[in-house]
Amino acid sequence: MNKTFTKILPCRLTDDEVIDRSDTLVQRLDALDKLKAEAAETAKRYKDQIAVVDDHCRKLRKAIEERSEDREVLCEERIVRERGVAQVVRLDTGEVVSERKLELDDLQEPLFGEDNVVELDSKKKRGR
Repeated sequence: MNKTFTKILPCRLTDDEVIDRSDTLVQRLDALDKLKAEAAETAKRYKDQIAVVDDHCRKLRKAIEERSEDREVLCEERIVRERGVAQVVRLDTGEVVSERKLELDDLQEPLFGEDNVVELDSKKKRGR
């Protein structure tokens, strides 16, 4: 008794089949290009997000290891004329955090008081 079955074998394509396969190939290549572009964009987005989290982790690790971290602290510059220096002092602890030599601008006194502001009487008119 004979047995019938199917088997994948080479078959010559007709002209219409070649055109159909060509059209399908163009569509699939376009889809592939779009997928690659989306994958690259997604990878970039994840890379950026990973970099942000990684940076935060590094800062946290450093703070834990050093038991210290940089923060904004209210400071004041103080002129110490006797020593010829300007000091930057932390207002929370009173600690001197930096010191520099005075420059000519530092030595000039304000002409019109502490805020160097002159109050004018707005009722008086100039030249009258």
